[in-house]
Amino acid sequence: MNLKPPAGIVGIELPINEFNFIIDNGNLRDDEAGVFFDGEPVQVLDKSATFADLFVAAGVFGSKSQFRKSKWGENLMISEGWTDIEGIGKLNKRITVLKPTSANLEI
Repeated sequence: MNLKPPAGIVGIELPINEFNFIIDNGNLRDDEAGVFFDGEPVQVLDKSATFADLFVAAGVFGSKSQFRKSKWGENLMISEGWTDIEGIGKLNKRITVLKPTSANLEI
């Protein structure tokens, strides 16, 4: 089982069961990603990302197919704003995701 954070996360270490994501809607500048999570590691995904992509990147499921067959697979779309899901899987993983709106980007 992979207990490391998704590839591309550098800097401050999160507990192995916490993952931060930002869904880039095209308005996000490179230097803004860390601002929303107070400098914690964050992985930026493109605007087509779904919950299946997040759960696979966090190592909860090995593939999108496994995600879709699970109880989580009913809702693929990520809503705008903040989403925080706790208690995922045996290791109680936590996924926090921001899908910015134009209002979120006005810091």
